[in-house]
Amino acid sequence: MAESAETTVTHDLSFVTVIDKALLGYHIALVAPHGDVALLELNPDASNPYVYDFLKCENLWKEGECEGFLNRNAASGYRVLPGATDAFTQKGPLWSPRFEARFVLEKSSQARTYSYRLQQGSKKPLISQDYSPIVLMFGHPSSVLLLSEHTAETAPARGSSSYVVIGPEGSKKMIKKLNELGISGHRLAMLVSQGRMGGPFHALVRLPERSEMWEYALLSTKDSPEVIQQHLAEQGAMGFRPVAAVPDNLILERPTQGDAKPYSFRLVSMHDRQPFSAEIAKHLADGFELRMLVALRLRLPHFITFGDVAYESSPVVILEKHD
Repeated sequence: MAESAETTVTHDLSFVTVIDKALLGYHIALVAPHGDVALLELNPDASNPYVYDFLKCENLWKEGECEGFLNRNAASGYRVLPGATDAFTQKGPLWSPRFEARFVLEKSSQARTYSYRLQQGSKKPLISQDYSPIVLMFGHPSSVLLLSEHTAETAPARGSSSYVVIGPEGSKKMIKKLNELGISGHRLAMLVSQGRMGGPFHALVRLPERSEMWEYALLSTKDSPEVIQQHLAEQGAMGFRPVAAVPDNLILERPTQGDAKPYSFRLVSMHDRQPFSAEIAKHLADGFELRMLVALRLRLPHFITFGDVAYESSPVVILEKHD
């Protein structure tokens, strides 16, 4: 039966915690976007521990700097964890900001050799040959950066998908655009908000080689976990499942061709003073799978350090079962 633990992953004081837990056989299973929280899970084979490193790129928009840092680590088997990427830290004066990117790198005992490319979302071709997009980042008020990954073992077939970036848009207009594109077969690949507390969104959508149609919906996360689970149950009965988390909302997706199979969901709150590992393990034993870690009620702490803000939240784990 798997054990789980809560820890922050984005700030300096947490790095030692993650590394120490990895030596005991844990790995990062889920990361909450913008919440600085990860779910650690005990490896089935604890004798082959994962290794973690934490990388800062001090100027995200300096050409070649971040790409070089990542590729030097990737050559020795480290891989970027997409959900743990943070590019919202502003350095310097407001009239001339710099954006510091932070990455969590993971290496397993079966580590492959990876390579990375970082490009502006407006450049063509959008995706480099044989590279797969893994992170969409707001590194500038008016544009996005796209990080793509390559490894020989998992390189995509050439020409199998085409990609396009849409936005910036508010949440409701973004859903409208996604639904318009979904009719023609485009599918959401990833989404990013301009700021941790909300703001305009950019999305990366892809047109797969196989023709399908998709529908999207918003679900508010401003309510209690019990109410969110109730709403997820209603949407799951219609075939929707969460595919992305943004401030105050989940983005839900379902195919519109054929009969959409229903989903069931369970939410487990992660509290400092309450055990949650046994509750997660119970749902896993009942056939549910880990789906997403969401930071509810994202907020600033009582104090602010200029240029490097640690955010507080009330994280919950979403588990799903395909009925």
